Amino acid sequence: MRAFFQIIKLELLSALRSKTMLIFAVAVSLWMTLGRNILKGAESNMYQLSVRYLLGIAFSVVLVSLGSAAAGALSSDRAAKRLQLTMIRPVPHFVIATARSLAITLYGSLIIAFSLLMLWAFEGRGRMCDRVFSPVFEDARRVAEEGYDRLYETNAKFREWADQNDREFCLKYLEDDILNEYVTVDPGKSMSWEIRGVPDDAEDFGVRVRFIDFFGRPGSVAGKFTFRGFSGSVDNPVRSRFYVPLNVRSSGGSGGSALEFHNNTDIPLSLQPRKDLHLLARSDSFAWNAFRAWLVMTAVLLIVVSAGVFFGACLGRGVAVFSVISLLIVMVVSPATVEDYPDPMSLNAVSRLGLKASEFSAWVTSPVGRFSPVSALESEERVEWSEIGDAAMAGVFYLVLFSFLSGLTMSRKQDD
Repeated sequence: MRAFFQIIKLELLSALRSKTMLIFAVAVSLWMTLGRNILKGAESNMYQLSVRYLLGIAFSVVLVSLGSAAAGALSSDRAAKRLQLTMIRPVPHFVIATARSLAITLYGSLIIAFSLLMLWAFEGRGRMCDRVFSPVFEDARRVAEEGYDRLYETNAKFREWADQNDREFCLKYLEDDILNEYVTVDPGKSMSWEIRGVPDDAEDFGVRVRFIDFFGRPGSVAGKFTFRGFSGSVDNPVRSRFYVPLNVRSSGGSGGSALEFHNNTDIPLSLQPRKDLHLLARSDSFAWNAFRAWLVMTAVLLIVVSAGVFFGACLGRGVAVFSVISLLIVMVVSPATVEDYPDPMSLNAVSRLGLKASEFSAWVTSPVGRFSPVSALESEERVEWSEIGDAAMAGVFYLVLFSFLSGLTMSRKQDD
């Protein structure tokens, strides 16, 4: 255990002596300060732009820089014979990789915390965040499986298409169709959705929603949302996402779990409730939310750094750094590619193969890509402790996995 902490101490002292930490902190400080001049002219939206571009770019630079540094440091030490000297000591190779990963992550975590502190100083003071609750629906996968069996028996065209493709591909198409399904509220009619998990003491409710008029007619949405005896009137353009505060106390009960909308326009209004309908409840301050986001960002950084250490143990410096950067690019591109892919029903064999490759890449990078603390801060959504727990478990799991593989690789290279 002493050797473990000694390696961490040496890594941090090395960063301090080389002034890398100081240079990084100064660069982040200048970017978070002077970068605001680039965003001038958008004062009404300055907070969202600052989170998206200033904090987002700072976090991305930390991931790329420290992931590359982790990949290059181990391979450079091996080339300079410094790693072999470390491995002569009675320290398990697994411990060397783990300590290096944690030391680099700790260094990056401090830089991220500094970025969040500056964001709070400029834009975050006095801001609050909201808890987000979604309507309850039957599991889309189960509905897709039931729909597949029914369509295969009754629809000849679907059966012909299903016979040309594997079942998993067809189920994925049906599942996506269910997730994007529209529901329509007719003029003068109401529709309600069940919302679960809202604490009894929650307050300051609001609704985030977007309506669609399929006929493309100009006009505004007119109606009323109601939840637990609180209501809010709607008067916003169609096709835009907007927020409706439920700030009017209605007569009647204060309990229940139904969110209701009454359409007061003379046209049908459609929406995608699985994607574009959320109940918001006021939570706590930006400072606490930034702290929770920092924990998630640190866990994501730990995964990237651990992967970098593994690549550095296996490969030469140039190839290891290239592998880390490629991994981060795939992490960003693959999910967007899968989401924006054309209708699978019209794909040929080559396009279908490309879709499968994109889905596989998104799955490989999902331990990092599925967490979005920067987006949560931008939307002023509460980063839930459950997400922090998932991120922490993922970080620890991949730290142990990559450290074990790194130690195994170092042992084999030493034998060679």
